[in-house]
This record gives sequence, C-alpha cells and structure tokens, in this order.
Amino acid sequence: MGRSAAPAVYPAGSRPVAIATGDVDDDGLLDLVVANNGTTGTWSVLRGQGAGGLADGTFGAPATYPAASKASAVVVRDFNEDGMLDVAVASNGGSLVHV
Repeated sequence: MGRSAAPAVYPAGSRPVAIATGDVDDDGLLDLVVANNGTTGTWSVLRGQGAGGLADGTFGAPATYPAASKASAVVVRDFNEDGMLDVAVASNGGSLVHV
C-alpha cells in the first residue's frame, strides 16, 4: 500500500457543489473551477501554482464571479472553438446557464 499526504484544503465560495478542471488562464497549469450553491450564486477559479508550466500541486486564492442563485454544475470546454477554454455554470435557482 502506498502512503498518502494529508489533504490540502482551499476556500472556494459559499456552499461549493461542483468542480471541473482545465487550464482556464492558458499558463500551462491545471486550474480548479467551482460552482458555489449559496443564495447569491457564484463560481470560483483557483489557479494552479508552479513555474515554467510545471505544477507544484497547489492552488491560489479563489477569484470569484457572479452567477444566478444556486449554481449547481460547471463545465470547462472550448464551446466557441476559438482555442481558449470557456466556463459554463448552470443554476437551478434561476434556470440559467452562464457561459
């Protein structure tokens, strides 16, 4: 059996419920994108840390953006095929999808 390290804990937003990964800032490092299900819906990006495109396994403080209330799902993908990742956040409080 292998050993595992203690888990790292990061703040995200009010009631995080969904997470996706992708290099949303195009720096060569994997980032975390979180849908926050609080009454004032938000989504957060925790940017991967490291240097020269080499991740060190940690993430920075969250940058938080507004969404409709009760954000419930998040997807990271290049929806408009421009070569850059996009973020879509679904909300079950406002029946909306933010892209």
